[in-house]
Parts: sequence; C-alpha cells; structure tokens
Amino acid sequence: MKYLLHCIFRPDASAPAADLAPELLVLEGDGLAVAVTPWPEEEPLEDVVRLLAYEKAIARIHATRTVIPLRFGCVVDGESEVLRLLREHRAEYERLLAQWEGLTEMGLRLWCGSRPDTGAPAGTQDGEARSTEAAEYLAALRARYPGLTPAERRCAGRIAEVLNGLCRGGRDEAGPVAGGRLVSLYFLVPRAAVDDFRERARAIDLPAEIKLMVSGPWPPYNFASPAAR
Repeated sequence: MKYLLHCIFRPDASAPAADLAPELLVLEGDGLAVAVTPWPEEEPLEDVVRLLAYEKAIARIHATRTVIPLRFGCVVDGESEVLRLLREHRAEYERLLAQWEGLTEMGLRLWCGSRPDTGAPAGTQDGEARSTEAAEYLAALRARYPGLTPAERRCAGRIAEVLNGLCRGGRDEAGPVAGGRLVSLYFLVPRAAVDDFRERARAIDLPAEIKLMVSGPWPPYNFASPAAR
C-alpha cells in the first residue's frame, strides 16, 4: 500500500492528531509522527479537490501543534518506507520542529502595476524606438528570471524594517503577472503576534501602484527544507 504523506510532528497523547483529522492515519516512529492517507496506485495526483482537502487537513493539525508540512505529491511505498524516512531524517526534522515551535507562516503579496507612460522628452523617432526596445528587453529578462528586481528588493527591505521584531526569518519570490508583477514575501511569526503583524503590515505606506494583501496564518510551507518536502 502506498501512502501520501501530509505532515510531520511530535506525538501528543493528550491531543491525538487523528481526532482533528479523522480521515488521516498517523504513523509513529523514533519519537516523531507523520500523518498519511492510503494512495491507490491507479489514482492520479493532479486533483484539485484532493489538493484542497490535503491542505485543509494539514491546517487542522497545524492549528494545535508545530508541523513540518510536506508538499503535495510525496507518496511513499508502504509503512516501512514511511518509518525509514522518519528514522533517516530524524535529526533534521527535530531541528525544524524546534526552530518553528510556537511559530506560524504569514504572507504578504504585493501586486505592482505597470507604471503609466508619462511621456518621454522630445527626441527622434529612432531614439524612441531604441527606448522601447530596451524596455521590452528588460521586461523579457524579468520574465525569464523571476527573482526580485533591485527596486522590489529595496521595497521588501523597507517592509522587513517595518515588521522588525514581529517575525523571524523571511523568504521571497516574484514574477510577472497580467498587468504587472507579483511579489510574495513570507515570514515566520509567533502565533501570539499574528494580529499585531496584520495590523502593522496593513499600515505600511506603499506607492499607489502597489497593492498589498496579507494572508495567513499557514503551516510553514515556504520554510520547509528540501529533504522535508
């Protein structure tokens, strides 16, 4: 029997994870626990309904304890292989659980709209053509390499300064979207500070072309190490 792995956590006899998500099977070994569901070999992974249910189950467990969320699609061949994974990566999982104790993930999404053309100084048509070509070339580079641009990096730095003291660590990613760019910033925040984080984030003064959305709390998907995924 194959198993789809959901998340890894420490067992708690006083509050069994299976009571929170009864559709899950909890396997224990080497002082750790992992929530799984049976996965028939003929079942396709590409299923939106199943993905949403998967994330919801992890969120219910995360609401009461620290978890290492696993990316959807981590299928292991049999219970013995599940327990072997816990045994071989125990030190790494213990380190992550200790680091994330009492923390949750919060996200900021910044939609950066394209600046309107305010008109260039008078010049030759050839100069204007070269300027357009240069802009198109830079846009193509940004689409090909979706990391933060220098301007986005400076903006992210200012936001981090505003949120200083409310979060520990951060991740970021960015890429082109219709009509502009989407920058996503992720932070680990103490559970008790989530409301303060939201309030301070929503009060950040940003240029008019940047729209901010706050999301979370979530399991720390964006901080899981490669081996944990």
